[in-house]
This record gives sequence, structure tokens and C-alpha cells, in this order.
Amino acid sequence: MNKIRFSFFAAGAALALAAGGLHAQTSIQRLTFSLIGEYQTNIFSTNSDNPPLTNEDSKIRTVLVGTGNVIKALAVDLEGTNYTNWTGGSLVREVNLTNGNEGIFLRVNGNQTNVSSFFDGSYSNDFTAGLSNAFPALTNNISGLTNDIYGSSNNPIPQVELVRGWRRMTNPTNTTTNFVATAGLYFISLNTTNLKFNLVGVGDGVASDVAGDIGGTLYERTNIHSEYLGTAGTFYLNVETNIYGAGTNPPMYFTGPMHGTINIGLPWFSSIPGP
Repeated sequence: MNKIRFSFFAAGAALALAAGGLHAQTSIQRLTFSLIGEYQTNIFSTNSDNPPLTNEDSKIRTVLVGTGNVIKALAVDLEGTNYTNWTGGSLVREVNLTNGNEGIFLRVNGNQTNVSSFFDGSYSNDFTAGLSNAFPALTNNISGLTNDIYGSSNNPIPQVELVRGWRRMTNPTNTTTNFVATAGLYFISLNTTNLKFNLVGVGDGVASDVAGDIGGTLYERTNIHSEYLGTAGTFYLNVETNIYGAGTNPPMYFTGPMHGTINIGLPWFSSIPGP
């Protein structure tokens, strides 16, 4: 994977931006995960001595996958045994306020690298880009009313998000300005060697206008969404290397249903180059 270290990238970007008289300003949102996966194992027990007989029972086990586990799964693919370089880091969604480009980045101690490819594009359009493909029944056979806001009666309604209300910024110095309350359906996918999941989410949040002033120039973008989602779907996990170690134990893969919460935090303004 092509890794971009922030410290080196920033130096080059600063020269390029200075030459062009432009600035790349960014909205940043922290991602947090609290997910419970369920998988089945077998339990063997002897039920008699003569002759010896063995019972085999199935047991449903649970495993908690938190933000640190997601970061570790990404770091193992990026760095191998040097995955600890990213220990204590954070996972963030970034939106370029100049051109609207979106991406997912792993950040620690002033360094960052782009990990968008591990999310299969699901982060785009406020985590709704993969929703209709993963769950086509959401939009199939739902017809709009003639002349309504969604289109003619011959067209399906692609709308899966609700937006309601409007709130003003609390004071004139806020960099996150006006926002509206939202509710909708979302899709989040992760694909690493040791951890994979596909989750549909539902939840409430806000769509914010993020703005900041640098050198007398205002940078602003509307409708950057933050959400608190309840999710459900499926997962695939190497419980040995991702949760308890990093390659020191033989791999042990399990799959099963998964549920839990994902929080896409409130955005804040930054002057770092965006995606």
C-alpha cells in the first residue's frame, strides 16, 4: 500500500501551495467503534469412563472489537511487525474544504497515512455511497409521486436519509457554524487481512457547515455529517493475531453476525492538506 507520512507530505504540499497561492483546508472527524461479534466453537467433554464416550457441544462466543482493534488491524497490514508505530493513534474521516474530496486517515504523533482503500469506498457521501449496492431493496420498487420533490412516479426514490430542522451557531467565533439534525441509513465496510466487516447503520446526527479563516480567506463547506449509529451485519476475524497478538500465534479465523455502535464525530477545522 502506498503510505503517505504527514511530516514529509506537509513539507512538499506547503511548497506546492505557496507556489500556487492556494491553501488546502480540511474538516476532520474522529471515528470510534464498539462492535460485538458472535462466533461458534465446539466443546468436547468425556461423559463416561467405560467405554470412553465424548460429547461435542456448540457454544456461541462473543468478541469485542473496539477502535484500537480496528487501528491495529490496519497497522498490521501497513507495517507488519512494526504495527506498534501506530499504537495510540486515531482514525479520522477528512473532507477537503476546497474540492470536497473525502478520505479515511490513520493519525499518530503528527504523522498520518491514507487508509481509504481498506474501507472500499463506503466512507464516501457521508457513508452512504455503498448503501444501495449492498442493500438494493432500500430503493428498488419504491416509486415517487408525480411532481413531488423526489421525481416522477416512474422513477425510484433514491433517498434514504432524512434531514430536519435548522440550528444556528452558538456564537460568532465558532468554526463549526449552522447545522441541521439528520437521521438515516448508512453502510460501513472494512477489509483487512485480520478483520473484515460489512455493517448497515441507522442513527441520528447533524449536518454541519464547517468554516475557518486563514490569512483573511474564508474556507467553508456545507453538509458535513456526524452520526451516532447503531449497526448490524457480518464480520470475519482472526481472533489470534488481531485481538491477542500480531502473528505470534497461528491464525484462527471465525465469522458470524456483528452488532454495535460507530460514532462519526463532530467535525473540526484544520489547516492541514486534505485528501
